[in-house]
Amino acid sequence: MILGAFAVVVSSLMGVAAAGAGLAAACTPPGDGGAAGLTLKETSEGDFDGDGQMDEVRIYYDPAEDYMVHVEVTLANGYKTFIRSTEGVGQIATFLEIKDLDQDGDHEILVSIFPMAPHGPVELYAMAGCKLVRAEGTDRNGDPINLASGPGTLVLLGLDCRSPAAAGKGLTQYRSYADPTFSTYTVNRDEYRLEVNDAAESATLTVARSTETVLQVAKPAHQAMLDYASTINCEPAPKCDGKRVTIQGTPFKDKVVGSGKVDVVAASGGNDVITTKGKNDVVCAGNGNDRVTAGAGADRVFGQKGKDTMKGGKGADLLDGGAGVDTAIGGPGPDTCKAETKLSC
Repeated sequence: MILGAFAVVVSSLMGVAAAGAGLAAACTPPGDGGAAGLTLKETSEGDFDGDGQMDEVRIYYDPAEDYMVHVEVTLANGYKTFIRSTEGVGQIATFLEIKDLDQDGDHEILVSIFPMAPHGPVELYAMAGCKLVRAEGTDRNGDPINLASGPGTLVLLGLDCRSPAAAGKGLTQYRSYADPTFSTYTVNRDEYRLEVNDAAESATLTVARSTETVLQVAKPAHQAMLDYASTINCEPAPKCDGKRVTIQGTPFKDKVVGSGKVDVVAASGGNDVITTKGKNDVVCAGNGNDRVTAGAGADRVFGQKGKDTMKGGKGADLLDGGAGVDTAIGGPGPDTCKAETKLSC
């Protein structure tokens, strides 16, 4: 789903919500469609009331209102509910994703709107009671939660099964920021919860975890970030040395920096540069000619395939080059080195 030269949204989301099953019985026709006289933009399907039947969602725009975008849901029994978007001036494209965002048995709607500039809002809608409502909320500074992309950024919205917050059920947003030379993307992660209240007919976003940096990609490759997205969207969690991975690289050349906590890094392909900090970290460098620098602590580094260079820090480290012609440089402490070239081991 391409929003522009520097904006991509990938969606497959989760949160926490009350069950919405059986709402169709309470939501009887005709309801309020409100789309008369508008121009149809997109049509899709989803089970928005949890009754097991497919319902219809349509996106309209109104040329008389500078192409303001509107959303309408028609349930299988004919009931209609309609909402006006908060955005829309000068819109030239909209993109629609239908997912069970909060795993309550019914679907929600993600609408991405691309205006003339290379950034745009991402709006989240849910059936709450018999109304289609917009999910909104404030962050810890009291400012509205903003799911929009910005100039020069790549935005990933995804279901992160390894999310530290909410037992893996966080509504997770990954943002990458290009440096002025467009040679590096720094990727930050924000986590939210989606709460749908049928009785109050409301949907709320709340902050589950503050922003943290999770990856630096040493090339302006959108495909690298899309591949990275595939690693967060509920595939089986990878492991390194039998431990659950906390930092996942891409198939491209990555610059991975440890968090300062106990990290388990799986760098995947590419000629990666990996630096850990002062804990007992574990690194699987993957394919490629990698450079790994371990911080203080009893670290375990596995070069795996390729011509790797591994440097230990303070502590009793294991530096195992694996396949390929590797170099292991031990640091202070009784290190174990398995490589073709061993220094200070």
